[in-house]
Amino acid sequence: MHIPKNTLCPCGSGKQYEHCCSTALNLLMTQSQPKDYEGAASKALAWLFDRHRKGMQVAREKLLSEVLTSEEIKALDELDADTYTGVDINLTEWLLAQGSILVKGSLYNIVDHVLSEGGPMLNLEQRAWITQLSQQPLRLYDVTDVVPGSQATLCDAVDLQAPPIVVFERSGTRNLEPGMRLGCRVMTVQDHFELSGCAYPFSRMMGHAVTEVYEAYLEEFGKDRQKAKQKELSLIILSQWLKQFVAPLPMPQMIDAYSGDLMLFITDHYLAHSWKTLTQRLENESDVEGNIADGWTRHLECTDGQIRPTVSIEPDTTSNQVAVFYKTQRYADQGRIWFDALAGDAVKFQTREIIDQASLASKQNLPNQGANAALKKVNNAQNQISPQELTKVIEATMHRMYANWADEPIPMLENQTPRQAMTTPAGLERVKGLIRSYEASEQLSAKEQQREPVSYDFLWEALGLTY
Repeated sequence: MHIPKNTLCPCGSGKQYEHCCSTALNLLMTQSQPKDYEGAASKALAWLFDRHRKGMQVAREKLLSEVLTSEEIKALDELDADTYTGVDINLTEWLLAQGSILVKGSLYNIVDHVLSEGGPMLNLEQRAWITQLSQQPLRLYDVTDVVPGSQATLCDAVDLQAPPIVVFERSGTRNLEPGMRLGCRVMTVQDHFELSGCAYPFSRMMGHAVTEVYEAYLEEFGKDRQKAKQKELSLIILSQWLKQFVAPLPMPQMIDAYSGDLMLFITDHYLAHSWKTLTQRLENESDVEGNIADGWTRHLECTDGQIRPTVSIEPDTTSNQVAVFYKTQRYADQGRIWFDALAGDAVKFQTREIIDQASLASKQNLPNQGANAALKKVNNAQNQISPQELTKVIEATMHRMYANWADEPIPMLENQTPRQAMTTPAGLERVKGLIRSYEASEQLSAKEQQREPVSYDFLWEALGLTY
């Protein structure tokens, strides 16, 4: 956790943190002397490939056959040299930590063979590192905070009540971002934590996929999850990480959080006969907000106490067209009856357009109207206004989108609201991590669009938090 430098150090010395452990940790992170355990994995693997090259090749092939199909293994061999090298490094560390090798007709755990008499020359600290490598499970974590070149904060992606872990890393943190899902082994080094050296970062889409497979395996054991085999869980992480390089990305099924219905993208198109009449009738509806310039939104008071949008109405006065958007089939069927009765002769229905999730994933399958038109409209707007104006437009949109964020249930917080989740240390760090991930995404978008990023300070302030 972040500790202000002018407060008393939590170690109990009575000194200010700035003049106590803060200095010690800075020295730890910037020390130029190699650590006694450094090079342990490299030495062990060099010895294995020198003495047992054939056995290691067989072990590697067997491991790949357990986690990939034959076609995926062929695709792995076709990766570019740099990517292939990175994959191979992770594979060899996995074998060192959890693999088996055939030596003179007998099968050994690789780590036991390395540490046996006649193994590589390792000092006591290196032997302890190799031993711990085999004992620390490969687990899934969410990255919630990063200080590049220094440290990262990790929260267990499956056990959401587990306390956050701060790992001190110099090079390993430079490629991490808040919001990233990561497979790694967390090693204990004296009074702090470090990564083992290899990490398995997942794209946002694959991060959800690996968690689903991981949790499905754990559910087989019911409440007695301690009986789950760590090797099987580790193989799941390795398998899903490798599939990012060799298999098509899975298309997740997006579900409406409240209704539980499959999300669709449904648009009803109308011809407007009287803007005045339509505007008056919409303004008389207590559950509708908006105006003819910005469009209207119909909200639903839900049984969980939340208010959610179910209908979005976008007028285009230049072409006398009205587009009414829904995100599920049920909302569309109910909304059509409501809107037709409300608008009456002020509009005339023309057509309904439905885009399912599979079609949305393929640009070739998108219809000329609707989604393509919406994308074109956004791109044209960006091209026609200055970066400063674009930032203002996006900022206004963000404030509308996140107006009730602090008190809305969020799936990543086990359907708790941020205000509810932050009552525990683990939940507090996850809430902070969510906001940091929004900020990281906004920084990237702003850079691509050559504009100033929108500040998310309003979310921190809504919860009474500091960064």
